[in-house]
Amino acid sequence: MIDNNELSGWDLLKKMTDLENPDDARVAFRLFCARYSHRLLRYAGVCCNKWGLSIADGERAIDITFERVLRHHSFNPSKCDGNDLDKGIEIWLKRILHNVIYDIKAGRLSNLEAKEESMEVMRNTENLYDLWATGNEEDDERLKKAMLLLDEKMKGMSENMKIIYLTYMAYETQHHYLPRYLTAKLQEITGLPQSTIKVYKQRAKKYIQNY
Repeated sequence: MIDNNELSGWDLLKKMTDLENPDDARVAFRLFCARYSHRLLRYAGVCCNKWGLSIADGERAIDITFERVLRHHSFNPSKCDGNDLDKGIEIWLKRILHNVIYDIKAGRLSNLEAKEESMEVMRNTENLYDLWATGNEEDDERLKKAMLLLDEKMKGMSENMKIIYLTYMAYETQHHYLPRYLTAKLQEITGLPQSTIKVYKQRAKKYIQNY
């Protein structure tokens, strides 16, 4: 597992997108959010005060910022001035946050509940690839290879177990848990109660880890 104290922000960013180690990716994402959220909160407060938005709008904007970072990791360390990557990451996050807050002010973002309802059950790795693809040719080629490897690892799983594993892999990193409407979708599609879904999820994780 990840050493909570030794990794830099850049190390955490790289580990967050490590598809071969989803448990470490989840931990890295949470550590990354914890490291930078208080800095973003101050900046969000200034922007929201300037544009007449609420504290809740600022907190929501920070959540969306971290989700965008996870899905479309675009930080380029070579573009940082000097060698302070931590400061470079902070500036990069604030730029994303500024755009998100402006979108909220302009009414271009739906509310958080509507945004969450866009999440879908992942039936196969093609669905997962479509969700995570960034449009960057080099990154997407690595993603394709990771999806092929994941397909190979999941060959011995039942269809229900694959669906459960991929859906949690897609969304649990951001939310710590899946929203209630999505777990209801999983129950409907698999025909399993939530307690059994949790068992399948743990079994699938062990199956992948022991491959």
